[in-house]
Amino acid sequence: MFDLNKLPDVISDKIKDLNWALDNEGMSDSTVLLFDDMVLKIEKTCRSSNNERLLLEWLNGKLPVPKIIEAVTQYGYNFLLMTKLPGEMACSDKNLKNIENTIITLAKGLKMLWGVNVDNCPCSNTVSEKLMQVKYDIDNNLVDIDNFDEETFTTEGFTDVMDLNNNLMGAK
Repeated sequence: MFDLNKLPDVISDKIKDLNWALDNEGMSDSTVLLFDDMVLKIEKTCRSSNNERLLLEWLNGKLPVPKIIEAVTQYGYNFLLMTKLPGEMACSDKNLKNIENTIITLAKGLKMLWGVNVDNCPCSNTVSEKLMQVKYDIDNNLVDIDNFDEETFTTEGFTDVMDLNNNLMGAK
């Protein structure tokens, strides 16, 4: 978890004395703090965390996305303070117990996403670009192999992350 004593002043001033909970969902290395009406995401500066801000700004008015309250890059990290949208995870107990309604809601959400015209999108996430980012991450020791399934790197699988990347590069 990021050392919260190192928050940029502009962020710290907006959240001081507020109650928060640490969000442990997901697999990223981000630190995410949940407030009553805001979310603070702290992530190492990288292409995807830079793109997240651009995409939220671009999607505003096209989809129900959080509004950016403050965005700061400092100490090699991106700090994104945004409004908190209402709702809960599709995998919550409540939604899993009402799976038919959950599926309908997810389908509506996908239709909304598919309805967004991406011609002027400021970010591109093609497979080629993603694979170039993976190669960069491998070359710069940014890949955490502990996040892979055990069977990924075996005699029946791949020898290492570079072998996996080379296989994906050939498959694109």
